[in-house]
Amino acid sequence: MKLLINFVLQNKSRIKFLFGTPLTILALGFIFSSFYSRLDTILPRIGQINALLLISSVLLFACFFFLKGLVWVKIIEFLGVKPNPLEDIYFLSTSEIKRYIPGSIFAFVNRVAIYSGKQSARSTLKGILLEQLLLVLSSLTVSIPALLYFAPILEQRYSISRSLLVGVCVVVIVLTVSGLYYLYSKQGLKRITLANIFSLASMYGLSVISWTIFGVASYLTVTSFTYLDPILFLQLCAFFVLAWLIGYLSFVTPMGLGVREAVIAAGLVSFVPTLAIASFIAILLRIIFTLSELVFLAVFYLLQKYKTAINFIESKDYFYKMALVIIAAVYSILFSYFSIDRHNNFYTGRYDLGNMDQTVWNTLNGRLFMFTNPDTGQNVSRLTFHSDFLLVLLAPFYLVWNDPRTLLIIQSIAISLGVFFVYSLAKEVLKNKDIAFALAAAYLLNPFLQRQNIYDFHAVSLASTFLLAAFYFLYSKRWAWGVVFLALSVLSKENIFIITFLMGVYLVISKKNVKLGAAVAVTSGLAFIFIMKVLIPNVRGGSHFALQFLSYKGDSLEQVVLNIIVHPIQTISTALDNHGVFYVFRLLLPLGFLSILGLPFLAFAVPDIFKNLLANNSNFRDIYYQYMAEITPFVYISAIFGIKLVASKFKKLPPQFVILYILVFSLIAFWYYSPLPGTKRANLANFREQLPNRNEIKAVIATIDLTKSVSATNNLGAHVAHRQNLYTFPNATESADVVLFLLRKNSGSYDSELEGVVNLQENSKYKLDKKIGDFYMFERIR
Repeated sequence: MKLLINFVLQNKSRIKFLFGTPLTILALGFIFSSFYSRLDTILPRIGQINALLLISSVLLFACFFFLKGLVWVKIIEFLGVKPNPLEDIYFLSTSEIKRYIPGSIFAFVNRVAIYSGKQSARSTLKGILLEQLLLVLSSLTVSIPALLYFAPILEQRYSISRSLLVGVCVVVIVLTVSGLYYLYSKQGLKRITLANIFSLASMYGLSVISWTIFGVASYLTVTSFTYLDPILFLQLCAFFVLAWLIGYLSFVTPMGLGVREAVIAAGLVSFVPTLAIASFIAILLRIIFTLSELVFLAVFYLLQKYKTAINFIESKDYFYKMALVIIAAVYSILFSYFSIDRHNNFYTGRYDLGNMDQTVWNTLNGRLFMFTNPDTGQNVSRLTFHSDFLLVLLAPFYLVWNDPRTLLIIQSIAISLGVFFVYSLAKEVLKNKDIAFALAAAYLLNPFLQRQNIYDFHAVSLASTFLLAAFYFLYSKRWAWGVVFLALSVLSKENIFIITFLMGVYLVISKKNVKLGAAVAVTSGLAFIFIMKVLIPNVRGGSHFALQFLSYKGDSLEQVVLNIIVHPIQTISTALDNHGVFYVFRLLLPLGFLSILGLPFLAFAVPDIFKNLLANNSNFRDIYYQYMAEITPFVYISAIFGIKLVASKFKKLPPQFVILYILVFSLIAFWYYSPLPGTKRANLANFREQLPNRNEIKAVIATIDLTKSVSATNNLGAHVAHRQNLYTFPNATESADVVLFLLRKNSGSYDSELEGVVNLQENSKYKLDKKIGDFYMFERIR
């Protein structure tokens, strides 16, 4: 083994010249000939590249480089050298850039030279070898879905048997494991202990995550240019990693240049219109990857050069905060795109984006907190339904972009910012930045958070972040900021007052701030009673509409609460009958039920959990809606204190085990419940069933005078909400100025809507003004 390694290192330049250069020229020649032969079909597509997806891919590639650097930092630490994360990642980036001319050998040599004053060349080479072995193992792991998917295709088209593929994989694994054994033998790194095993497992896990991100970034780069079937999201992401691995294993070519592109072009030709487009995609991927690396290097150069001038860098956790900024940016861009794409394909509705949008638009136009009641058709205050006064504060954003998609972007950004408060609280409570970062990353993996993000817009969705922020600031005794976020939280929905009441009680019991706690508790309690018993009933002309979902418990708020308290057995029985155990199981699954260990802090969410469990409407217990928005923050807060309890009982428990435990359960829940492509319950309708005439329909809708009243099917409601009088089919179909239909056969209301179209066609008071596919626009004859 040692002789082979020495021979390759000593003769690598000759091997590259004799084999690598011709192979690179042939592969690149194949790519460019395919590309230029159909240049006329490619150039028009370049102008249609989706900028949001492309930016997302660049950010994700930055995440890949960052995690790759983090693995190197962990390796240095494993070798017994105290790491400097910012400096080490910068050094890694500067040395890695050398691999472009003409290959990895210069990157390795440069790294050895950089670390010569910090550790021995022998130690650096061990680290590099360990890094390469981890890269191969982890990338091969991520490539498995692609190998499974493409194996039958290769066997059918090219007569490459599956047994050959399995054999190659086995050889790669054997050689890699042999390399690891070599490191632990005479040239050994450390003796094998449980802590060392966890360290290696964490490095391997980080590397797997980095390659997963690489695959997703590659997929987004491609889909920014052409359509890829999202149902094959997992297999295609794995395929891009496999292409890298094949290029990497052809070590005789610099960076696998040409080999990787040829593999990508050959593999994608079945999924895109032509080989020319597949070839262009291969080149585009290389360009975006290289540009992303240069941008990443430039950012770390600036951080390295000006670190003393930046306040958050001086706080010594700049490393983690930089990562949080990247993942929050990626999340907000991806979910803004997802939400906007749903809206553009008419999957949002009057319920609820249209309701929220009309309220914000009316507020901007002088009709404070007003909208058209979708039940009665009257223009009323939003207090008819909820006290989500936060919508008033959002009105100024419409001065920037007067569009419902503004709300979708705000929602995605606001939710993404929750990672900073999860991290900050976990760091302060647990005194461990690695675990804190793992919890923060797990937060954005939470599938229920993601689902509330894409289900139209709700002011209460912003409370997920506001409640996290309020608790963090109160816990860290930064009272002014705590009060600010408490105020923002209660402005999102009336039931949040119950949570802030409990927070006030917590401040009193914990003696953190008895006076403030008492003030918060009393104010919250009185405000909740005033809104529920006076404000909403006076505006609505009756009790809060949500009480109908608990009507079997009583006719008033007092009766409902009293019956829940004085009949505990009946209450628990009802909760169990409503699949309560399964509901709580799903709720706590993303953090492996650690929240149970922090039960006192989960108590903040108990009122909302019971409300959802006891409601006679199953939507409250569904994962697809916003009813977990005020609960999710306390799942993470209680888990943080649960981990603290575990750490106090098992002092020798390696932090890596806790991180692994968190990530495993988060990924299980993510795969099983997330709406993103590649997961078990992926929400792919807006990707796979795009409305063919959507731009024409939008153009027609844009011509409707804002002063005219409109009655529309629910799927059009969010697109026509900028008017004073908005009705939802079948309301006002014989009195509205304009009546709009968008028929969809998979809709539960298709038959009644189709009947509505037929009736209006026969109605002498209306004329069919526009018909585009299944879109109908009727205008009242004056």
